[in-house]
Amino acid sequence: MKKTAMIIFLFLLTATVLWAGYTNILVEPGFEIEGVEGVEDAAHWQQGYNAIRDNTIVRSGSWAMKQESVTNSYGRSFRTVPSETKVQPEEAYLFTAYSYVVDNGVDTVTDFRRAFRISWLDENLDEIYTETEFADFTKYGEWEKVTYAFASPANAQYVAWETESQYNGTDGTDIYWDDLIVSGPTRDMWPQWQSGTRRRIDERPMTIGHRRRVSEIGEVIE
Repeated sequence: MKKTAMIIFLFLLTATVLWAGYTNILVEPGFEIEGVEGVEDAAHWQQGYNAIRDNTIVRSGSWAMKQESVTNSYGRSFRTVPSETKVQPEEAYLFTAYSYVVDNGVDTVTDFRRAFRISWLDENLDEIYTETEFADFTKYGEWEKVTYAFASPANAQYVAWETESQYNGTDGTDIYWDDLIVSGPTRDMWPQWQSGTRRRIDERPMTIGHRRRVSEIGEVIE
């Protein structure tokens, strides 16, 4: 039993190190740099209505992105500057984010949902296509980590990542984001490789235009 537990521990440790070993290609993932519009403006990010740089709740550093008073329609968006995140075509990339949902004392946390919009762009920054991943938040009052893998299409040279939030309850709340990561390319994480095809650790195919939610050690969640 002890030997088995040790083997499992060593596997998880090795896989976690592998998973964490990729470089974050985002220019300013932690919102630490003030933009030209003032303290609520994050350099290297495009912010929509009620998405502001804030230092009330942070995971690391001194600043985070705050979505104020999230309502019953998707919004409070913030987006990477498209020309600043360079990618390779027909590759796999991991998108990781940490979110913190403030408990409003009324709604359950799953009444709040997030949307990741991933736009693949060509060398002229023209959109090839956009894919969106929706999911419920699952934790109140603590940082929640989520990672998705997306495959870039042929001719992709840049990627833009937009994050929005929405709720289906009676009262809104504030949601904080920090330490966003785009890592890759991650082709070497797949056990098998064919042109235009990604295979996950569980051998399920991942094709161009397809994405999967994955755990911290690369296991497919959904």
